[in-house]
Amino acid sequence: MLKFCRAVIGYGIVGILTMGVWGSLVAAYGLAGGFFAAVIFIGPCWFLLHFLGLVHSDTKSMFVDLGFGVGFAGLFRDFFMVGSDAAIASLPTLAVVLVGGIIGGAVAVLIERDMAKDASSLIEEADEIRIEPTIAETLNQGEE
Repeated sequence: MLKFCRAVIGYGIVGILTMGVWGSLVAAYGLAGGFFAAVIFIGPCWFLLHFLGLVHSDTKSMFVDLGFGVGFAGLFRDFFMVGSDAAIASLPTLAVVLVGGIIGGAVAVLIERDMAKDASSLIEEADEIRIEPTIAETLNQGEE
């Protein structure tokens, strides 16, 4: 239960910072403001959530949680500020994002499988090549 609470707090921090200030920086400084916002918000938030361990990430899983937190913060911010019309109007965008996530996940699986295949073929090639022991290895074997 505490892991869930830490995750909600971490995602909330990212969402509030991003939704609260990012647009103001972009409005004031244009594209440079957007890049600056990315550096001062996303970088430190990633450090806080992942490097310091506020949110636990399994080493064998891939989850774009910062985007998840920002997306939900934006959805609920507009829902509370404008009403349910904003949430309903955002459904097509959410559907496209979901399809993009599925396609991205499928491509990641294909790339990972191809990399594993390449690694296994390298191991097979290394097994076929017999490497002669160095002089130091030969001397060490004689001492044992």
